[in-house]
Amino acid sequence: MCYEEDEVFPDDLFYSFYYYSWQAVKAYQDVLEQVPAEFAKPAAEVLELL
Repeated sequence: MCYEEDEVFPDDLFYSFYYYSWQAVKAYQDVLEQVPAEFAKPAAEVLELL
């Protein structure tokens, strides 16, 4: 199936993917605040969104 076709995946499936991904990121907020220097910039960008 192609993504262009109607109703390949239901909307609630996409919503749940993004919702639970966001919850996982929020759960690791403390870890993101203590990352090594090499990952500091990307971690800071994610933390801005929280």
